[in-house]
Amino acid sequence: MARSMLLGDNRVAMNIRYETHVGYHFQKAREKGIPFELALVIGAAPEVYIAAVTKMPFGTDELSLAGALRGAPSPVVRCQTLDLEVPASAEFVLEGVIEPPYEEAVEGPWPEFLKYLSIPRACPVMRITAVTHRERAMHYAVVAGTKDNYALRISNDVSFYRYVKALDPNFVVDATLTPGTAYWHHGIIQVRKDSFEKEGLQINVALAAFGFSMYLETVTVVDEDVNILDMNEIDWAVCTRCNPGEQLHILPEGRTHRNNPIAGVHELLGDRFVGKSKLIVDATVPWKYKQAGRGGLPLFQRARFRPTDLREYLSPQDFTRWVKR
Repeated sequence: MARSMLLGDNRVAMNIRYETHVGYHFQKAREKGIPFELALVIGAAPEVYIAAVTKMPFGTDELSLAGALRGAPSPVVRCQTLDLEVPASAEFVLEGVIEPPYEEAVEGPWPEFLKYLSIPRACPVMRITAVTHRERAMHYAVVAGTKDNYALRISNDVSFYRYVKALDPNFVVDATLTPGTAYWHHGIIQVRKDSFEKEGLQINVALAAFGFSMYLETVTVVDEDVNILDMNEIDWAVCTRCNPGEQLHILPEGRTHRNNPIAGVHELLGDRFVGKSKLIVDATVPWKYKQAGRGGLPLFQRARFRPTDLREYLSPQDFTRWVKR
């Protein structure tokens, strides 16, 4: 899913990023010096939007995911002026072509998913060849940085889990991307470190996790007793189980999304590439401390209260009135 900006007449600036699948195809067209056909779909069915923003391996049919979410195949129709097919559920379709010498125009700034204004950039210009629409068509727009925007990206959670789980299925229990970073920039991995032989695997898995996406910037690893969907629990684990001098690992700078301003500022100033240091937060209990404790009680075991039966302290009438409802 990409943003576009109407320039006037029949010209549209297309925010095509090289690291996306459409960016890959556009680069191939430029290398060959041929026109690049594309169709802008506005107002598709929800499952099409979800499939479009889901991180999937190159070559995977995204419409197959849309069909799986829908519970039936996603119908498509042919464009009027292009050799392309588009979802039949589309409200509007803008057909167009980016032609040599690949004119560019400045696009932005616009509000972006991290709740900052985007950094204006030169983008390729598409010439519109046809506009089609349904009767009584309804325009649908996703406002960046809103709950609607983030809800679309929640499917990245599944992709991240599958990617990380495959690294070591017996060690990785669960994984998620945090909603506060639009399900992109901070990953949480839950692991089962139940023997000394598994000490250190949390770092191997965290390092490999960065291969999921260049946008991933921080990976936090926690034990299996930590609820990875509760940021209060994540804070608790980092506070009580992570010694920063030993368990924070700052990696060399790598590329990330230009709309993260701490990285995009480098492009704005022209001083270096769009990147920032990657970070691993090891919030798992070090194995050497697993058995530490007194009186047979492990130090890192959560404190728990014994269950209390209030019927031992209340009359039957009060128990029925105040407890049993």
